[in-house]
Amino acid sequence: MSDKIKPSLRLYLMAVRMLSEMDEVGVPEAGFKKAVRSIESWVSDQGDIIEEIDSDMHERVVHNFNLIMDNLTKDQLSTKIGE
Repeated sequence: MSDKIKPSLRLYLMAVRMLSEMDEVGVPEAGFKKAVRSIESWVSDQGDIIEEIDSDMHERVVHNFNLIMDNLTKDQLSTKIGE
């Protein structure tokens, strides 16, 4: 059995994170409105599905993913491939 998460869950987590990062850096909606609305709608639909399955798990997964993202360093991202 694989411990890897499914691509759909990875995409969901990245989209949730992207939306919050866009707010934080002040990305203007002009020019992005349709795309942002589409992503927000998709994220909302996926979040509802996950909440129905297990709301505690949903909260933990989003929280833990954000912890990982918050603690990434430039050094980690600059590590040579294979190290």
